[in-house]
Amino acid sequence: FASSQRSGRCRGSRRQAPEAAEELALARIMCLTRSTRHRLPDVLDGWERLGFGDREILVQHLTADGLRQPTFFFGCLPSFLVGAMEVEAVGLARGLMMLSDI
Repeated sequence: FASSQRSGRCRGSRRQAPEAAEELALARIMCLTRSTRHRLPDVLDGWERLGFGDREILVQHLTADGLRQPTFFFGCLPSFLVGAMEVEAVGLARGLMMLSDI
């Protein structure tokens, strides 16, 4: 039932519903940081520390399909984000903020 309500699409539109787009962006961050479900609280904490503007930018870029919206390839992004998570003075939130500024 929940998955049918969260189809990720708005009626009559090709845009994703905001909740579904944010969930997809978070799933992609989980993959990029090579995280397991045990690290989900760390990823969610980093995400929640972001301001609305940074989240909006990251959702837009992390959900772009490369066909209708331009995309970018960052070959070292997984290493960058993992490194940010491992350095306490940096953390995932600051790493994501830097990414949203690019």
